[in-house]
Amino acid sequence: PTPDPVNQLIVAVPLILLLELGILLSRLVYKKREQPAEA
Repeated sequence: PTPDPVNQLIVAVPLILLLELGILLSRLVYKKREQPAEA
């Protein structure tokens, strides 16, 4: 990527979205693991 701001945004936005998605998914998995298994 080139150093101009527009190109930086084009690269940064998908990365930020992926990061947030990963955080949300890990939170969901962690909450499910904390609950006692009823089996």
